[in-house]
Amino acid sequence: MEQHYATCHHHSCSLCGLSFISSRLLSIHEQITHCGAFKPKVNTQTMV
Repeated sequence: MEQHYATCHHHSCSLCGLSFISSRLLSIHEQITHCGAFKPKVNTQTMV
């Protein structure tokens, strides 16, 4: 049971609950998914 927790739930995202096998993958997920700096900027100007 402890091994299952360590491998499946130890590195869980506090915002969406997804679990990762390493802290590195969790960090990448948080940066890409939850950090505004990584989200693409939407162009609000209309093209003519």
